[in-house]
Amino acid sequence: ARLTIGGMAFRPSGNAPFTAQNKANWGVNAPCPDGLKANVIDLRKKSECEYLFLNSPTFKNINTLAMQTKVKRILSGLSSFCESANLDRTKYLARPQDFTRQRILTFNKLCLFLLSQAKRSLSIELTVYFDNWGQSPCTKGAFSKARYRILWPFFLDWHRYFVALIYSEIRSLRKWKGFYLKAIDGTSIYLFKDEEVAKVFGGQANQHLRVPMARAGLELDVLNGYCTQVQLQAHWKGEVVFAEGFLEDSRPEDLRIYDRNFAGYRLISKHLQKNIHFLMRCTVGFN
Repeated sequence: ARLTIGGMAFRPSGNAPFTAQNKANWGVNAPCPDGLKANVIDLRKKSECEYLFLNSPTFKNINTLAMQTKVKRILSGLSSFCESANLDRTKYLARPQDFTRQRILTFNKLCLFLLSQAKRSLSIELTVYFDNWGQSPCTKGAFSKARYRILWPFFLDWHRYFVALIYSEIRSLRKWKGFYLKAIDGTSIYLFKDEEVAKVFGGQANQHLRVPMARAGLELDVLNGYCTQVQLQAHWKGEVVFAEGFLEDSRPEDLRIYDRNFAGYRLISKHLQKNIHFLMRCTVGFN
């Protein structure tokens, strides 16, 4: 099953701008501080975001009650972040007036769609997605424009919030001898052809063409299956760069695992300085 992701409720102020459809069980219309007309969520009834998340096909397809309870807690938590993020407009949105008018593709619906792991063509996925809400789909152009209105820090902070939510319920998490096993590795990612992208991330070239590429670093909890940290950096940077960055959010109960490409005095020294447990594969002649 495709898992959309998400517990605590966030109650926006009575005059805060928020995009929602005018449903009687969702909220009421009120003027925004900037004079624009927008819907305001009344969480005493039901937030639009929570309504969307918990009525998604993904949640309904979960069979076991225990898993539904766990996923409901996660989805509710992630929905609360969406509620608060739509209020912090200068940090997460390209313009303060974005997502203030009543549109088919609201901020919350866009976020839920991005988490649905769409694999088919965009037009098909949008049609199926809006059919679930009994609405006509938005166009591909409208989706692309709406997506560009959300800045990348939103997704970074949303993921951090998700990880904190998962590890706040330690009873459901697996450990090995009291440790979370965190495997760190890197990979190369092909990027779309664009001059600005190529300048920032670099890539690989031959006698015929140049392909923009980036270096991605991941930290994976191998026993529980969660990606706890991720970084995207220039392709010419080595894997040790993001491995050092991951140390800043390391937990005392983490056991960090590396392959031999990470072996080096600098990285080992930083683990020892911070008193972080680690297991590193080295060559026979490593010194």
